[in-house]
Amino acid sequence: MSQVVNARRGMYTTTAYGRVLRATREGTTTRGYFYRQERARDIARGRVPANIGRSYQLTSPRLLPEQIFELAESRDEAIAMLRRFGYLT
Repeated sequence: MSQVVNARRGMYTTTAYGRVLRATREGTTTRGYFYRQERARDIARGRVPANIGRSYQLTSPRLLPEQIFELAESRDEAIAMLRRFGYLT
């Protein structure tokens, strides 16, 4: 729940996926859930070596929950995106 409540902290606007989006920096530090999830995803896909250590940098923004609901076309897609961006575990 705190992931959603605190999402407005560190809010910024960025251009990604071909549009202007609202994102947050909350949870994107090396100890944050989203950071760890994205790092594991990139290692599993072979985008970065498994021994990258602390030099890994996020390449995708963490969208705000309300931005996810605006983009999602169905309830199932919204739930999948909330999981993808670390709001649901």
